[in-house]
Amino acid sequence: MVVVPQGPGLTLLSVSITFLALSWVFVAVRFAFRYRKRCIGADDWLMAAGLVLFTVQCVTTIEGAYNGVGARDYRLTPELNEGGRKLFYVTSTVPIKGSICVMLLRITPFTIYQRILYGVMAFSLLSALIVDIAFLTRCQPISATWDPKAGRCANQSVVTSISYFISASTIVTDWSCSILPIFILRHARMPRRMKASIGIILALGTV
Repeated sequence: MVVVPQGPGLTLLSVSITFLALSWVFVAVRFAFRYRKRCIGADDWLMAAGLVLFTVQCVTTIEGAYNGVGARDYRLTPELNEGGRKLFYVTSTVPIKGSICVMLLRITPFTIYQRILYGVMAFSLLSALIVDIAFLTRCQPISATWDPKAGRCANQSVVTSISYFISASTIVTDWSCSILPIFILRHARMPRRMKASIGIILALGTV
């Protein structure tokens, strides 16, 4: 038995399917171009790893939408309530941000920007570890996360706080990766119009 997604559940389902499809298209085009130019590098493999993890995340989210995520409680059976709690968390952000930062490290000779990029990678990794550890240790044993009868869980406010934390950290790292290309290209010897075009293209990498 499944729940037909409605309201927030339908939004979650639509967003997951749309961005999963777009991600596969963009990464496939990226690899095809880089392979043709014989320049596949570490940033490409990091992006591929991020795509795999993002796919797992989207699949569990899509499954969650059909198991009642976003649905009102009266529509749920105990089995659906349990299935909707089995989600995959934010580990996909680590290789994706790493890929963007490695690519930017290729084109910047300035120590200050290199340090910022390494800091973004470290912060992304630390944030993901904090969130995953918090979610995995919130309930004892871990099976109590989806089966309340199996054990005990910390207050729901923990989940809310962690959600705000990962949202804030993602915003910080996303904007860092979007803005840094502008500063990196500022010192490049090329026409201003070309700088603006390349800067926009590099910033779009965060999408």
